[in-house]
Amino acid sequence: MTRLPRAYWLASGITIAAEILLGCAGRSTPDVQVAPLSVVELGEGWAANTINTVIFRHHALVTSEGRQYGAYYDASGSLVVFERVITSNDVVKVSLPGSYSPTDAHNSISLGLDRDGYLHLSYAQHNGPLRYRRSTAPRSILAWTDEIPMTGAREDFVTYPTFLTPRGPDSPSLIFLYRDGSSASGTACMKVYRGLAEGWFDRDPCPLDGALGRPWSSGPYWNHPAFGQDGALHLSFTWRTKAFDAESMIINVGLNYALSPDYGVTWLSARGVRHRLPITPANSGVIAAIGPGENLINQGSSAVDSRGRLHMAFYSNDPNGIPQYQHMWFDGAEWRRSFVSYRSVAFNLQGGGTLQIPMSRPEILIDSNDMVYVFYRADVTGDRMVALRLEPPAYQPQIWVIRSQSWIGHVGRAMAFFRC
Repeated sequence: MTRLPRAYWLASGITIAAEILLGCAGRSTPDVQVAPLSVVELGEGWAANTINTVIFRHHALVTSEGRQYGAYYDASGSLVVFERVITSNDVVKVSLPGSYSPTDAHNSISLGLDRDGYLHLSYAQHNGPLRYRRSTAPRSILAWTDEIPMTGAREDFVTYPTFLTPRGPDSPSLIFLYRDGSSASGTACMKVYRGLAEGWFDRDPCPLDGALGRPWSSGPYWNHPAFGQDGALHLSFTWRTKAFDAESMIINVGLNYALSPDYGVTWLSARGVRHRLPITPANSGVIAAIGPGENLINQGSSAVDSRGRLHMAFYSNDPNGIPQYQHMWFDGAEWRRSFVSYRSVAFNLQGGGTLQIPMSRPEILIDSNDMVYVFYRADVTGDRMVALRLEPPAYQPQIWVIRSQSWIGHVGRAMAFFRC
């Protein structure tokens, strides 16, 4: 039996809502049944944009000792943190005072959980000062610090707060990855947390830096960072430059890769060659030469298989100029890439702010048997959630799992938690 992660949830772009896609079985036939396992009412979520559902939230949900914690903006724009007891589905919610500007989907909420059980929250920042709080008691949402700095360095122009939970006895308790600067002139910086007594420390230099490029500057956009079973941190990313013309087409160039075996101190290529830091567009490890104007989406997803090899899900143009979902992975000798969708209608990533795009960013998961699942919604699915199964070693599409029902009840107020 193929098993999905123990706890997983998806949220709709309208409010907070979800339902299970595969149950606990990834079957070898196309008639996979769709069935909700558990539905927990949380209340209405902010529905004017995708701020509660953007893929670069890291994390939207964390689990520890029989409890799950999450955060979202409610219908009034308030920041709500919730706690669920897994065995009983009892839920406690608290609203944190403040102003959060949810009309900008960049201002999403990311949640971290350190080794001692303290919750960390970062939110509502788009090229602005760091906004960060920490719970004052382990595994409790009832009391929080005021907004506080981490180290005070490089905290004036923060976007895309990302909490990472490293593995290993000598690892830091948390890693915080974020962008310092703007979309086309920025750096990807890291801070590490050693616990309540020691606090946060900056990793110097920032690992990815496009701010000083000549003749143009650029900014790094990373896919979901992923840890291997050996504790190594895998990072894939693209570089964004300014639009070339008045059409304001988004220019993301190339897929790149680097691996850190020591939680961000040193960085290596896929073949083990040590990078000179910072990594810039000039010395970046390019694994797919995708040029400007190819509609490469920034901030896709990645996951590591049992052999410590990275897999990515993203989209960019096919040879006919039509954006298609793609799966890219390292097979131990070379990077391989395949198209896994068959769209027939072209569009361009262009404009500013929160774009209305006919294809969502994809999410990728790998189970204990190295089966790969790619989740998305698109115009060709009627905007329904879809799971595509890719079976090793060739990873050709084996099963389309299309949600056969509409959302659980009304899409307005439900959230489902999945347990296998």
